[in-house]
Amino acid sequence: MAQAHAVLMDLGRVETAVQLWFHQNPILPPSGLTAGRIQIEHNGSFERLLQIIIDSPFQNFILVIHGYSDGYGLLLPITRRQSGRHTTYLDLASLMEQDRNARQTGRLGIGKPDAENLVNLMHKVWDKNIQCIEFRSCNLGRNRTSLDRFRQFFDANLVGAPDLHSLFGFVDVATGAEQLANHARQHPPRTETYQFPSALKSPDLVCCLTLNNESKPESWGHVVADSAPTISSWLNQYFSPQGRPVQGALPLHALWIADEPVLNRSGQPDRYVPVVMETSEAARSNPLADEWGVPDFGLRRLIPPLTDGYAKHVIYSR
Repeated sequence: MAQAHAVLMDLGRVETAVQLWFHQNPILPPSGLTAGRIQIEHNGSFERLLQIIIDSPFQNFILVIHGYSDGYGLLLPITRRQSGRHTTYLDLASLMEQDRNARQTGRLGIGKPDAENLVNLMHKVWDKNIQCIEFRSCNLGRNRTSLDRFRQFFDANLVGAPDLHSLFGFVDVATGAEQLANHARQHPPRTETYQFPSALKSPDLVCCLTLNNESKPESWGHVVADSAPTISSWLNQYFSPQGRPVQGALPLHALWIADEPVLNRSGQPDRYVPVVMETSEAARSNPLADEWGVPDFGLRRLIPPLTDGYAKHVIYSR
């Protein structure tokens, strides 16, 4: 499996969870890139990212940076001197065209010297002959034009990104029959429960996550099982081949089906609906299939890395 340089840039409160996830689970599905180096950057920029790539001895990269919900790009200033905070595919198109007149640099929010420097860095990145970049930026794969432009800017053979929310975070861990039977007593409002191995029977393990108004799990969660070996087996089957018993907080990564707003005539959110509605392969062939999931047959938002759904929702540009 190819070694990769993992760059974690401006991740805020999820930074530690992302770092520990890659330390414990260095192989990233579906491409199989292995995080051979993990680098954390604060107060970053796209300019800084380009320099990291140029200086790196690697030709493969895993980039974890916050992304726009519509897939237009990265929530990252193109330089630290930019008047806004954005690196969109339109910005990259302007730089690739080397269109640095006042109108274009005004839209980019940078001056001519910065634009010239970014173009110079772009050419140095091209000299790297990058093989593969795996973004784990939310929704970047949702806009194919954007994903293609990012690949073209890096001149990489392959660039992948999810078309869904990219979830990283910690969950508390507990084991024992009593804890499993009474786990729901700890739940804050709007907590969603996933039962394993069956949504229809008493579970051996539950994964419970508290959701915000966009149905994203960004505040609290726990995994409770009848025993530590059950947790190890669950991790091994759904999250990582290196699954093992854990104590305390557990870092998790998955893709997640969040909600998006439906706007009213005034342009304000009227209601929220899932960005996609889908079922598993087994459920499509047999609607009564006994699978893991939510007890009330609701939407299965959680998409662990070792499932077919994860590979389906990582989109590639070649």
